[in-house]
Amino acid sequence: MLRKAKTNEAQRRKQAESIRQRGIEQMAEHDPSATAKRQMNHKPYQAAVLIREQGEQMRRETAESWLKRKNVLI
Repeated sequence: MLRKAKTNEAQRRKQAESIRQRGIEQMAEHDPSATAKRQMNHKPYQAAVLIREQGEQMRRETAESWLKRKNVLI
């Protein structure tokens, strides 16, 4: 009885994995819809853009030069 339960669990895992894989393949074949693009502009994704911009700024300019540009005295 226990062996059958393990088999069923393994089959369910394989089936779930194949469903996920098909979904990923379908997403790769098609461009996102207008609704999906609009949803990507929500705050969590905007925060990622801001973080990326801050990282690029840190690569371009040192903290000392940034403070000097902002007229901040240390």
